[in-house]
Amino acid sequence: MIRRPPRSTLSSSSAASDVYKRQGQHRPPLPPDIVGTFSNHGIEQNLQDNETVKINQDRGSVDYPFLGGPRSALFCVMDGHGRSGEEVSDWCILNLHEELAGHEEDMLANPGEALTEAYISVDRRLYSNPKIDSTFSGTSAVTVYMSKDGKLWIANAGDSRAVLGADDGGRIRAVDLSRDHNPDSPGEFERLEARGGYVEGPEEEGLSARVWTPDMRIGLSMARSLGDHMLAQYGVVSEPEITLHQTSDQDRVLILASDGVWEFITSQEAVDIVSEFPDDATQACSRLMLEATQRWRIEEGPYRDDITAIVVFIPPLLEHFDLMQLRDMDISNDTNNRTAEARGSEIFQQDVMVNSNSGGQSPPNGTDFKDNARGSTFRRRRLSTSDSVREQAKTAVLAHLAGKSEPENSSSDAMTDAPPNRSFRRRPSLSLDMDPTGTEIFPKALLQQQQGRDSK
Repeated sequence: MIRRPPRSTLSSSSAASDVYKRQGQHRPPLPPDIVGTFSNHGIEQNLQDNETVKINQDRGSVDYPFLGGPRSALFCVMDGHGRSGEEVSDWCILNLHEELAGHEEDMLANPGEALTEAYISVDRRLYSNPKIDSTFSGTSAVTVYMSKDGKLWIANAGDSRAVLGADDGGRIRAVDLSRDHNPDSPGEFERLEARGGYVEGPEEEGLSARVWTPDMRIGLSMARSLGDHMLAQYGVVSEPEITLHQTSDQDRVLILASDGVWEFITSQEAVDIVSEFPDDATQACSRLMLEATQRWRIEEGPYRDDITAIVVFIPPLLEHFDLMQLRDMDISNDTNNRTAEARGSEIFQQDVMVNSNSGGQSPPNGTDFKDNARGSTFRRRRLSTSDSVREQAKTAVLAHLAGKSEPENSSSDAMTDAPPNRSFRRRPSLSLDMDPTGTEIFPKALLQQQQGRDSK
């Protein structure tokens, strides 16, 4: 029986913007109030029975915009295990993103097949990588690809999980989008046994079954993974299970998490927790992390697994997609019209100067309108959807050609991440290792500090 601990109170200062201020240089590819991410290292006991920070073997990532423009994104969580688990998960999550991005046509034509091939390809390349020992180490991997037609393509291998929260008559109901691949699960058990693996049932209630090598020397608590190549010859496969969900108006939230969350929190409980913070995905994710750490403390005392979660609020994400698509369309329209508009404005300005004989200052020699239009003053047009903004931009063009300063009402915080004629770039973002308050931590350094204190 799982005891539910009293919930801690989060102060209002843990809002998404405050969290990311504390993170320093981390710039998430999607607004933190829409997509929240946290990855928290585990805790274990050392030889002196003191609690010490363990190296985080989890990885989480958000890739946006992904394939097909501003209406698609890729979310992924991996949970490494074994002596080289952090190296395996780190290598796999980076290479999975690149593998999928490198096969854009396949992903757009048949996402399920492309995801399957990508998992298998990454696993094969991992096996051939001499720098990473994946013989006795591996990682689970759950990936959700949100395509531009509103479909969620889920690829899962292992015991990380993707969960949807959907409105069901006023209550947000949890729907599992992936299935945990336990060795004794239907279909998994038969394959493992047929390949020579030995499946042992759970040692006690609440624990997972394990698949062993025939000599009972190497065991694993999942039937699918990337890596674990010793057990791969006994039926542990890297091929993911693919599921598909068409988003609807009832869908509210998407959660991806490692088994550090799911060990003591049910899918419904997780949905209930994050639904308490519908306006702040980062705070919702933080609350889920805190709940998970408290459950581990109650159930396991000084030991805690790594915990990683991604929380995505679907309605505001789709609204964000709409906004980005409008911006993308405006970029295209501005690119097509810039030359014509520029010539018209330049001729108009020159006519005024020449015909009025007012002694006004002419444009500097060698001025090229198209080049100068790339200045920060005009990047604000990337967000332009109205005639009034376009008129302001035109005024700025005339002022620039005349050698004047920017108009007083020009934006000082105009976007400067790309020229106005550049379309969206992929921005994969790995979640940082931090505690549930949003403070970034460095497990190896903390581990060394703890070991230094223990030796004194």
